[in-house]
Amino acid sequence: MSCRVKHRAFESQAGMYDLEFLYGLKKGRKKEVIAWCMRMDMIAKEYVCPTCGGKMVLTEIDCSDGYAWVCRKFGVNEHHIKRTVKKGSWFSESKLTMPEVLILTYLWVKKTPNEWITDEMNVSEPTVVDWKSFYREVCVDRLVKDSKEKIGGVTE
Repeated sequence: MSCRVKHRAFESQAGMYDLEFLYGLKKGRKKEVIAWCMRMDMIAKEYVCPTCGGKMVLTEIDCSDGYAWVCRKFGVNEHHIKRTVKKGSWFSESKLTMPEVLILTYLWVKKTPNEWITDEMNVSEPTVVDWKSFYREVCVDRLVKDSKEKIGGVTE
């Protein structure tokens, strides 16, 4: 077994993925992307209708992610509620697809220059800058939340 194959097997077991894998998600079926994100706990595995309290159904629709949570009731208490699969997740405010956000995240971790990202992903410079700022903010928030010690200042 080659060194690269061993490295990939180790990364996969550790829950780490490379750019080739992420581009495969981008090219793959949208349902597979959603299923993978659910397995990784990146998006909700189920959703409860805020109107009737029933379980919403993952339904194929015409949108960037291809699916949404839907609850449709007829008769008494008739309603038709849709929730994007991104709702309440890392992806929720993005116009990018989930695979694009994952690729952008990977490239940020690898310290890829903005110019390369804009060329490779065909996204604008402000989009890249906004996402990189968001990543930094999330990391700082997590560090502060997990920190049990005072950062800076005089110790007693």
